[in-house]
Amino acid sequence: DNRLDAVTDLLHNQSLITDIKGILKTLPDLERLLRRIHTLGFKSHDKDDPNERAILYDIITYSKKKINDFLSMLDGLNSSTKLLNIFDPFSEKCSSKLLK
Repeated sequence: DNRLDAVTDLLHNQSLITDIKGILKTLPDLERLLRRIHTLGFKSHDKDDPNERAILYDIITYSKKKINDFLSMLDGLNSSTKLLNIFDPFSEKCSSKLLK
């Protein structure tokens, strides 16, 4: 019943749905980016680990990619906070407990 109330509340506010869709379309794959950032920042304590012996010949491109991934992650998190700001005034008016 709570989900049906939430869907009803959302369907009665089409401008909110349009705003949410606009933000969600611009979001990058946050889970993939977070995993990539975590993996690149992880240092193995095992000296025999092949990743510890890897030689990165194109260090400039490699560093740019890491920075771009990090910036994309920050942009995605910033957009996520915009979603919260959009929902804030709406949540006071809705009857659904899920959206409050």
